[in-house]
Amino acid sequence: MKLKIANTILASIVAASASAVPSRMRPVEVVQPDGSSLTVVAHGDEHFHYYATVDNVPLSLASDGFRYYASALNAHNPGQRSPEEIAAIAKIDRDAVVKNAVVRRKMPRAVAGPQHTSSFPTKGEHHFLVILAEFPNKRFVVPNAGTEFLNMLNKDGYSNYNATGSAADYYHATSSDQFQPIFDVYGPVMMDHGYEYYGGGSDDSAAGAMIVEACRKIDSEADFSIYDTDGDGEVDNVYVFYAGLGEADGGDPSTIWPHSWNLSDQDREAVFDGVKVESYACSPELDGQSKMNGIGTFCHEFAHVLGLPDLYNTSSMTTALTPGDWSLMDRGSYTNDGRTPPLMSGYERYELNWTVPQVVSHPKNLTILPIVNNVVYRINTERDNEYFILECRQQSGWDSFVPGHGMLVWHIDYNPNIWDRNVVNRDPSHQYVDIVEANGGTSSTQAAGFPFPGSGKVTKLTGMTSWSGYAIDLPLTDIAEVDGNVVLKVAGGKADITPPVLGVPVDVTQTSMTLQWSAVDNAVRYFVDVTAADGVKAYSHFDVGRSTTFSATRLSAGSTYTCSVTAADAFEESAASNVVTATTLPATFDMLQPKTLPASSVSDSGFTANWEELDGAVAYQLTVCLRNRGGFSESVCDFTGKVLADGWSTLASTFNSAPGFYGEAMPALRFEADGESLTSPLFGGDIRKISFWHRASRLSEGDALVVDGEYGDGWRTLATVAAVKDKGGLLTTVDESRGEIADGCRRIRLSMNGKGIVAVDDVVVEYGGEASDTPVAGFNGVDVGGSTSAVVTGLVDNSRYVYSVRAFNGSVYSMPSEFVEVRTGNDAVASVAAPANFIVEDGGIRMLLDGAVSVWGIDGVCCFNGKASSGTLIELRGGVYVVRTADGVGKCVVR
Repeated sequence: MKLKIANTILASIVAASASAVPSRMRPVEVVQPDGSSLTVVAHGDEHFHYYATVDNVPLSLASDGFRYYASALNAHNPGQRSPEEIAAIAKIDRDAVVKNAVVRRKMPRAVAGPQHTSSFPTKGEHHFLVILAEFPNKRFVVPNAGTEFLNMLNKDGYSNYNATGSAADYYHATSSDQFQPIFDVYGPVMMDHGYEYYGGGSDDSAAGAMIVEACRKIDSEADFSIYDTDGDGEVDNVYVFYAGLGEADGGDPSTIWPHSWNLSDQDREAVFDGVKVESYACSPELDGQSKMNGIGTFCHEFAHVLGLPDLYNTSSMTTALTPGDWSLMDRGSYTNDGRTPPLMSGYERYELNWTVPQVVSHPKNLTILPIVNNVVYRINTERDNEYFILECRQQSGWDSFVPGHGMLVWHIDYNPNIWDRNVVNRDPSHQYVDIVEANGGTSSTQAAGFPFPGSGKVTKLTGMTSWSGYAIDLPLTDIAEVDGNVVLKVAGGKADITPPVLGVPVDVTQTSMTLQWSAVDNAVRYFVDVTAADGVKAYSHFDVGRSTTFSATRLSAGSTYTCSVTAADAFEESAASNVVTATTLPATFDMLQPKTLPASSVSDSGFTANWEELDGAVAYQLTVCLRNRGGFSESVCDFTGKVLADGWSTLASTFNSAPGFYGEAMPALRFEADGESLTSPLFGGDIRKISFWHRASRLSEGDALVVDGEYGDGWRTLATVAAVKDKGGLLTTVDESRGEIADGCRRIRLSMNGKGIVAVDDVVVEYGGEASDTPVAGFNGVDVGGSTSAVVTGLVDNSRYVYSVRAFNGSVYSMPSEFVEVRTGNDAVASVAAPANFIVEDGGIRMLLDGAVSVWGIDGVCCFNGKASSGTLIELRGGVYVVRTADGVGKCVVR
């Protein structure tokens, strides 16, 4: 008969690496076919689970509907058992029954568990897909289910059903507002079969059919491509809430156990809107008390999507003591009936890139703020992947229902193989995410004593070792809680190094000043910060060694600076000193610089040079040069391996590998929000040409890509390109030779303007080529008197020139001005007939055909570059313009 129950328990086993939630382990009353009541408790999770009596006697569910012991006896509650029943129970080897079932299970194909990190971003605002599914024999009982679930997942301060907040509230709080998920809720939709069709069987593998059906039923109203946030061609996750109870909450064995899995591991495949549905998660509408489920299970399963593993014992055949209610990834998903899951630990935040632990490696007095402040500490071992995390937990907010308060110490030992198999805490002799219990507790009932000092008032932790036995010589002592924080001494403690006292700067000139400060005991170096009024750092944490004076040079005349100093001993830095403000002396005439203005009256053979008057000047000298360039360098950013080229940066956080939505090779960068951008490094030479490919997957009216260039005076728009959704995408170039990029541009930014979703790829920037300036005869330092303009003649057409001026006050000359570039007109264009696809009107040109067009003035300034449809009026000021279309190039005069 023992073999019979083992086989029955075996029927509850599924793939060992699929992710799930543990059972609530809350007593549930069931009714036997004879009308008697029996209180049972679910054990395990989706991989392996069974029911037992409240005193932990394993039960089997027979075909006649009765629950039996490992004998022929019908099961009863402890107080209702006959002597025969009591005697039979005494002979049952409870551990052997469960262990035998586990050992004898038939393992299905391997299933990929949660990865150490997830490929899609855990920062910023992203949309995720949620579907409500009900069955012909089980409808949603929560009133207005669509609205209620939408609010439960997204509404600020959601409080229905005694909730502490919404799922979005939880993730905002636990990520310190770095992750802002938006859960798009569809449904309810009606499944084609009763719930037992999807939940019956030994492994719930038919649950995948529910996922595919649910997706198919919303296909007409949902764009699945927007839920592929990492651009790998797959929807990041489909989450389904199904009507009724789940098996983990006391539902009958034909209901679905909440879990996450992959469709491909069930030999299923589904593609919608060009992206594949692969990973999914699901959980029930109701908890074991027939109330609407809290957010705990959802937050747990969604954390798997982000990349976290289960921290409970996924085996059920061992007795490992796991984090329990201290972690969302263990039984914390059920705290306060799932309505108040605990904040993620420092380890979990570190995994998801929401915090970087501060390393503790030397004696110090340490104060740890509550975890809500997102500050945790790390003590290293001899291995990079093994370390201890120190954090402060207090019973407030989302942590109101954790078992205790104080300093939790986590021992982390990351092993990719263990994480991939989702068996992090299966082995009681070596747990990979383990709480170092202050009280030495061996049971979850002692969890209030796990923190330091905790209920056991344990004030020290000494003799820490790694799993290999490596001794960590950093004893933690004098551990206490003060005003909600944890205070302690590391390796005996050490007072913080005091900050220096900074004096008033001396020897102030137009371009320099000397700083001096008090010496600090035990300081081995000092760092200086000098900042201009506009925020630009003249010196940023500049290391001056042991000296207590520093001469700050290269400053601007007549400018105000704020100064501070930081001291450092062998281990750490002090706080910054007092801040001192000082202003450099006004500039003398020889330090001033005239401001050149754009040229006017540009023709094929000359122009008028212009500049602003400089106070005190009585005359000016003008220099004009012909500028030529040599060969160029190239920077290519094509996102190979989802990595940006050196020096490039982006505000976007996703990629696109869907067919047709990348350029030469996958992937492309994906802009999915207004203002997302890609920025190049600062190049060592002027930019000469820019090219990029793009294609939109979702397009709104007016969506465009804006190409900006950075100059000495800030950013300027070089081109605005209307976004296209056409098959094949669009390759765009912005070229210096067409007057679209002026000299001085050393960095570019490509940004999204609008509400669409646009893939960008194959961004190429040509730059550099040393400029050689040849002075023009008759205009090399020529005196032009006191005027602020001068006519330049005798130049070559269609050529690049630069000019600069310096002022004279009767005694000394000023600094030369910055060069201003001028491009002379192209005399050859005058002989080219204007294309037939536009006409000139007062105030601009009107297009007669659809197509690409670029317009620029003969002064080299680009006025328009993009697509224009027939009938479009491109508004222009009066002047001479060069117009390029697909039919050719022409010159026109606008009145």
